[in-house]
Amino acid sequence: FVQYSRKFAGPINEFANILSELQSAFSAAERVFRIIDEEPEPADSENAGILTDTDGNVRFSDVTFGYTKEKTILHGISFDAKPGETVAIVGPTGAGKTTIISLLMRFYDANGGKITVDGKSIDDITRKSLRRAYTMVLQDTWLFKGTIFDNIAYGREGATLEEVKLAAKNARIDSFIESHCRDLGLECIGKDKFPCIDEFSQNLIAEKLGEVVQTGIKLDAVIPQRPPVMCAGCPHRGLFYTLAKNKVTAFGDIGCYTLGAVPPLGALDTTICMGASISGMHGFVKADGGKTEKIAAVIGDSTFMHSGMTGLVNMAYNESCGTVIIVDNSITGMTGHQQNPTTGYNLKGDPCTKIDLESFCRAIGIKRVRVVDPYDLAQCDEAIKEETSVNEPSVIISRRPCALLKYVKHNKPIISDADKCVGCKVCMKIGCPAISIVDNKARIDNTLCTGCGVCAQLCKFGALKGAKED
Repeated sequence: FVQYSRKFAGPINEFANILSELQSAFSAAERVFRIIDEEPEPADSENAGILTDTDGNVRFSDVTFGYTKEKTILHGISFDAKPGETVAIVGPTGAGKTTIISLLMRFYDANGGKITVDGKSIDDITRKSLRRAYTMVLQDTWLFKGTIFDNIAYGREGATLEEVKLAAKNARIDSFIESHCRDLGLECIGKDKFPCIDEFSQNLIAEKLGEVVQTGIKLDAVIPQRPPVMCAGCPHRGLFYTLAKNKVTAFGDIGCYTLGAVPPLGALDTTICMGASISGMHGFVKADGGKTEKIAAVIGDSTFMHSGMTGLVNMAYNESCGTVIIVDNSITGMTGHQQNPTTGYNLKGDPCTKIDLESFCRAIGIKRVRVVDPYDLAQCDEAIKEETSVNEPSVIISRRPCALLKYVKHNKPIISDADKCVGCKVCMKIGCPAISIVDNKARIDNTLCTGCGVCAQLCKFGALKGAKED
């Protein structure tokens, strides 16, 4: 039965294939006959002159044109393009922008009006000399059969090798040519001298070209390092201080909180790419035989939603261990305060579905989920100690809105008491830009301080005081 079915269906399939080939042939034949039916380009008039040494002054005077007599495309177009000017012809598709260029090149002749170059009507100029005076770059790119040299030199007959090389460099295609030459087995110099990654500095270029490398000026004075710091009142600061104090191995991620990797906090040990914190920790735990003590992954709320939650699912599914800390500042801070799925608003600012982080983590199988206030150092310390000591996956959500959000109301600035300050500089360990040391005493900059109270919790001598948050 199967064999008879195949014999019956075989001719039908062949007939269908023949029909498909006939349709392709009809389409090709239509294009071929269209070319055959194309009328040859009219010959230049007997009195047509040769255009030489042009200044490039182009004028359209009341030009009218249509590809057919029934439909006019251009109606009374007039404009001047003077030497040295850049003229943009702007309009929607089909408005006639390419048609204007085609008329200028005399691919078509205008039905009415006049086009002049340096005061001479283009009807009185030979097409060959007229087109030699222009450089025309179309939207579609074409490579003609022949060498790269032939393609670049196509627009200028008799172009020298040096002129072709200069044109290639100006068009930024010399690197592509180098790759093509290497594929052909030809020797090229360039990429073997310059690295394929990072930016080319002035000194690197000078070194590779054999020029003098500027070493700069060395100062005798010791210049203190000034690493970038998080904003005053940043909700991540207290958490990072606690991580560093407990010597937790922390896998970082990409966000404004990545600044916690630099001194004086130095709380993050790795930062690779978006979403790598949780996946990196999971791989570390598996590679290290399940060691989980004092290990954590730190990731922002928005980063967690778009590239981190899959890593947490992977941990739950593969029964891994480790603590994931989601630093939830209720916004996407690093790129300019955009909303994200955990804020309850879409990118337009309209209310939308809000993803509940606690419920989400529990839904994918994480049993230990807790929320802490990063301004409360004791609470953070307790949570980190407990969660990093258990032999199962856990999540700590460090929740406090970004200090720069307009709706956040700050407390009054912290007050520094110079008489009680002993100059221990413990308050400097959190890297707050509102705190400085003057005459070996802590001083608070009232213009920066948001009254978060983290520094006051560190001071054991009562030198830093402030009203508690309402």
